[in-house]
Amino acid sequence: MKVNLILEAKVFLTCKYLFLDPIAPNSGRKIVFHNITKIEEVDIVNKTIMVRVSADSKCSGEISLGSFRMNIYESGDFDIDSNSFWIYGELYNDGYEYVQGVIDVFDLWQANQRFDWFSQPTYSSLKKNYNEACYKYSGLGTKFLDKEIYQLDVSSVVEELDFFYLASMEFFGDKGYFGHDLHSFTDCLIEVHRHNGYTCNTILFLGSDSLTDSNLKALLIDIKNVLLRFKFKLI
Repeated sequence: MKVNLILEAKVFLTCKYLFLDPIAPNSGRKIVFHNITKIEEVDIVNKTIMVRVSADSKCSGEISLGSFRMNIYESGDFDIDSNSFWIYGELYNDGYEYVQGVIDVFDLWQANQRFDWFSQPTYSSLKKNYNEACYKYSGLGTKFLDKEIYQLDVSSVVEELDFFYLASMEFFGDKGYFGHDLHSFTDCLIEVHRHNGYTCNTILFLGSDSLTDSNLKALLIDIKNVLLRFKFKLI
């Protein structure tokens, strides 16, 4: 991941991570930049800078994770010990919604760490952020992992997103994307079919009897019906 701070069309700071203070008691917000690889001494107080965040993706090269302008009220000194720098000011997102969780997932990946999905609380926003990060990184996959039988153990499923996480890991592997609801799940199948036709793969479902929530049971039935439309063999 790469973060660039730009003043008057010139990059004066580059780093690998940023954290935007989620609490805004007034119009100002604080951002701390970490793992700095380039910094130049410039006067940015009472000026407007541009912050641009990008990362490498699986298929599309460098992708944008967003950009925004910030009118600077204060800035700290470069902290050599922590290799960090902070600014405080008014943020203008210009239609871009900054999502710290997505940034945090990409930071996890660049540290070669994996996201522990099932340690997250039910309906955790971080699960949604991880799913969104996978979409940004991988996009719609065009080919499944080569397996004789795909296995989906749904005994650990407690919410809708769990289905699609398990499917993404089984069919596309780490950082793969297989939708976030039934509609996007179907879109992913359409994309694979467009490139490879009907794959006629076999899927073994395990742990279905452990589902007690009626909505999850209904979703599983819908998922199976969609898979049958795409000529999967279900056992």
